[in-house]
Amino acid sequence: MDALVAYANRIPDEFSVLLITDCERRSPNIVNTRAYAQWTARHHEVMS
Repeated sequence: MDALVAYANRIPDEFSVLLITDCERRSPNIVNTRAYAQWTARHHEVMS
């Protein structure tokens, strides 16, 4: 998940949100990772 979030942070926000939400749908357990928590803190305005 760390590598995926590192990549997601380099792409435009719109695509980053799509990438992470698709991953979350496929593997719901990613919400328990530190990388996911850091990503959502950075993108909280689009995840609400």
